[in-house]
Amino acid sequence: MSLLVVMAPSAASSTRAHRRPADWLFVLPSVLPACPLSSWLSIRHARRRPQAMSDPNLIVDSDFGIDDATALLLALRVDPNPLKAVTVVSGNVPVSRGVRNCRYLIALADRESLGIEVYGGATAPLVPCQPPPSQWPGHGKDGFGDASDRLPEVSSTSLHLDPPDEHAANALVRLVNQRPGHYRIVALGPLTNIALAITLDPDFLSKVASIVIMGGCLFAQGNSNRTAEFNFHHDPEAAYIVFAASQRLSQQDDVQTPTGIPPAPKLTLVPWETTIRHGFAWSLFDRIQQVSPSTPLSRFIATVAAKYQDQCRYLYDDLVKIQNMTAALTDTPSPRSVANHHQEYIMMANSFTMCDAYAMLVALDESLVTESKAWNVQIELGGQMSRGMMALDWFSSSRQGSNNTVVVFGMDVSALEARFLRVFA
Repeated sequence: MSLLVVMAPSAASSTRAHRRPADWLFVLPSVLPACPLSSWLSIRHARRRPQAMSDPNLIVDSDFGIDDATALLLALRVDPNPLKAVTVVSGNVPVSRGVRNCRYLIALADRESLGIEVYGGATAPLVPCQPPPSQWPGHGKDGFGDASDRLPEVSSTSLHLDPPDEHAANALVRLVNQRPGHYRIVALGPLTNIALAITLDPDFLSKVASIVIMGGCLFAQGNSNRTAEFNFHHDPEAAYIVFAASQRLSQQDDVQTPTGIPPAPKLTLVPWETTIRHGFAWSLFDRIQQVSPSTPLSRFIATVAAKYQDQCRYLYDDLVKIQNMTAALTDTPSPRSVANHHQEYIMMANSFTMCDAYAMLVALDESLVTESKAWNVQIELGGQMSRGMMALDWFSSSRQGSNNTVVVFGMDVSALEARFLRVFA
């Protein structure tokens, strides 16, 4: 893999770039497109962690599958709207397709007047592997369940425009440095763009209000390889960089906080198991399909999730029937055997669960979280079957140091459903 090595010019030689206190050096993979050197260097270092706003604006970083689309629509329909920018990363679909999907969704939600900028980002993982992680078929090749030709029509002149020349990683650094502590980032895809932003500006994480991430597996019950969730498996090095940066920041806070009580970690994680544990019955999808009169958003969800329903609903319904029959045949609950646990896991993994929507709702309304805990989270980079695996220090037994992530375990399901129906039904 080719590498790009960039060194900041001296004050005498820099004419366009924002000057920094000292020269610096970093190495980036060639997933970044060519662009003016000055755009890499417009970084202002904040010497102390800025005070986060109580109601920060949002930047969404996404790879635009069907659950990403659902999540973005949930954010777009909030008033007053907090969404200021979207950065696109390769994952479920290529970046060019993701940019187009995003612009379509902004038009569908009737939010083009907000001027939300959409930036194309990393087109490949930091360390591309062969073979690449397999894609979940439910997203389709277009990220919309192969239903692009059947979507509600929108009136928009921006769908086919090229994105701004500024790379998503540059945009993230610029926006966060312009208003430290102002932005909450919602990361719904592989963490490549975020990792690149941290590489460009080592203080990047200290200048965001927070980052809410959908990704990782609590118990190594992988949905991409045997132990890893897709977003982390797609780019393990990027996930490693992000969590390592949060750990460094937490360790600094442990030393610098006068009270001895460190602030909450900058990262909030909504893992795969948490999303499926709070999955909806497919009857919720039926309610959206049967909305009368239908709305553009209800028609969109009904259309893009049709392939998802064809793949998963029959298995979910069959397992629900088995569970109900078992309960009816005995007066005592069945023991929590491994077989029962696995059956329940498979059942919920095939429920109507738009995983990224949960992370978005946490970012929009933290009161939806009913159970969470700060932990030290690390990412496994090696192993034939464990690459991209998320490892929690369950017993605080390692020497890794401070807790770097708030992990969400429980959410208010009835409130989640109400928010979902408010937008789509």
